[in-house]
Amino acid sequence: MGASACIEKPATCDLSHGIVIDPASWTVTFHLTAADPEFLDKLALWFADVLPAKTTPMRRSTRPLPATGPYMFTHLVPQRGAVLVRNPRFRVWSAAAQPPGFPDRIVWNATVPLDAGTTAIERGKADVMLGFGPPPNRLQEVETQYASQVHVHPYSVVEYVFLNTRRPPFDDVRVRQALNYALDRGRLVRLQGGPTVAAPTCQVLPPLIPGYSPTCPYTLHPNESGAWTAPDLAKARALVAASGTRGMRVELWSYQFQPYQAEMRSVASALRKLGYRVDFRTPGDPIYYPTVDNSAKTPQAGLLSWIADFPAAADFLQQLTCGAFEPRSFGNENVAEFCDPKTDALIARAERLEPTDPQAAAAAWAAADCRAVELAPYAPMYVQRYVDLVSRRVGNYEFSPQSGTLVDQLWVR
Repeated sequence: MGASACIEKPATCDLSHGIVIDPASWTVTFHLTAADPEFLDKLALWFADVLPAKTTPMRRSTRPLPATGPYMFTHLVPQRGAVLVRNPRFRVWSAAAQPPGFPDRIVWNATVPLDAGTTAIERGKADVMLGFGPPPNRLQEVETQYASQVHVHPYSVVEYVFLNTRRPPFDDVRVRQALNYALDRGRLVRLQGGPTVAAPTCQVLPPLIPGYSPTCPYTLHPNESGAWTAPDLAKARALVAASGTRGMRVELWSYQFQPYQAEMRSVASALRKLGYRVDFRTPGDPIYYPTVDNSAKTPQAGLLSWIADFPAAADFLQQLTCGAFEPRSFGNENVAEFCDPKTDALIARAERLEPTDPQAAAAAWAAADCRAVELAPYAPMYVQRYVDLVSRRVGNYEFSPQSGTLVDQLWVR
């Protein structure tokens, strides 16, 4: 966050000058050390809240914290589900900021598999799935038999393979570019469920984000539209031959569950076609993220996705700055361990322009994106689209590109 430096690491410094509270006027004032064009976006995040001073961060609890929304918890079991009912103390102060909700009661079950959830909605025993759509093998079914209940949205999510730029062979930009040329993005899209739910991409920024300008140099027969067409194995193999890294061993990590494991096996296949020996690993979540985010243990390559917190290029590109890499850190966001002063300069210029000249800033963000594509700390695979299946009795469907389905705005007959 671009506020006072104390906001970044509250455990190590005093927040009294960075955040000033005036109980008499019910105001909270943030003092920034520099202009931050995304600051209001950050404050509007659905997980950004003003909390009691004695709140213990990152502690799991079944006792909900104070909030201001139209619903409150009456039942909560972590990782299993919750029940919410109307908050009797809620009052609308701005319908645009926080409208009232429609349902009297919201029952959330977090243990239902996607396949069973899809069937429950088709049969009218449930109303909506949160965070996930129907599984790929049932997309054709819901699109043809339940078309009036299906909602498809562009979604600012990029799936990519991170490449550790400080470990061989990916410390050589030619190898990183070679993998980008070798990926069969068409197959990766099919494994995800087809063009309804995904589209090939070669870049860090997704569509709908200011600064996005379609480009894809990593394809057979590049074209002005920036569209990916097919792998270029000949160019990929030539780059590997020039790097002298053929035959090296690569440790490739993947999520355990499908279809991601199948996708990463396709990436492993591409690496083997380039002459690398691949160790394919699928540890569970308790191991995956703590290892990937630990800069002392980050593997050579692995699967990650980035979902837009807010509609700004900075949300995607800031994680590739030199400052975002934290050596010997357990919370390193720059998992590619990438540092390029020119990329940093392009990002800094875009940030300077953002408050006064958004159009020029968008061009600067596009230049930063192109630089990231050229140096290839990632091998982007596809951007996701959101497919939502709701029951027949649902009305007033609304969708947020950041938060997904707005459950409290649904009404049911």
